[in-house]
Amino acid sequence: MRGMLIPPLMGAAVLAISTLLPVPSSKVDPVKAITTTKVNSSVIIKHYPACVPYLERIRQEANRIGVRPNMFLGLIIYESGCNTNAISKAGAVGLGQVMPDYTIKGRPSTTALKEPNFNLMWSANILRGALSAYKGCEAQGLARYNGSAGKGCTMTNLGQNYSRMVYAMEAKVKEWKVYPP
Repeated sequence: MRGMLIPPLMGAAVLAISTLLPVPSSKVDPVKAITTTKVNSSVIIKHYPACVPYLERIRQEANRIGVRPNMFLGLIIYESGCNTNAISKAGAVGLGQVMPDYTIKGRPSTTALKEPNFNLMWSANILRGALSAYKGCEAQGLARYNGSAGKGCTMTNLGQNYSRMVYAMEAKVKEWKVYPP
C-alpha cells in the first residue's frame, strides 16, 4: 500500500483486497452510495451524511473482524463523526482516531492514517485486539479501544462512559440494514 506499514494482524489476502478498493471521494452521490452499499436508512443520510461514502468499507471491516457493523459504525461516528481529517487533542487521526507513529511505535504516519480505507483497517484491527483481550466483556473491549479500560470486567468511569456512547451511536443507526457480504 504505497510504502505504508501493515498492521500485524493483516494477511496478504486482505491487503490485496484493501488496495483494490477505491478511496471514496468527497463528491459521492448519496443515493448511489446507499444503493451500492446496501444501506436503507434515512437516519444515516440525514444525521451522518459524511459517513455515507464509507458505509460499505465499515461493513466489510466489521464483518472481517466479527463485530456488529452498526457497533463499528457507532464507534466511527463517536470517534470522528466520519471526518477523515479529524485529529484529537491527544493526536489520534482519522475515522477511527488511531494514534500515529510518533505516539506509538510501529503505527503508521499521520498522513497514512488520513486515508479512509487504511484507517478503517487499522481501527478494525485495534478493536479486534481490544475485544479479544476481554472475551465475553464487549463493553470492556470498547473501553480498551479508547484507552480507558480497567481490570477484568471492572471499568473506569471513563471506560463506562465511552462504551455507553458507542452503544448510543449504535442504537441511533440501528435502521442500517446489514445484508450478508
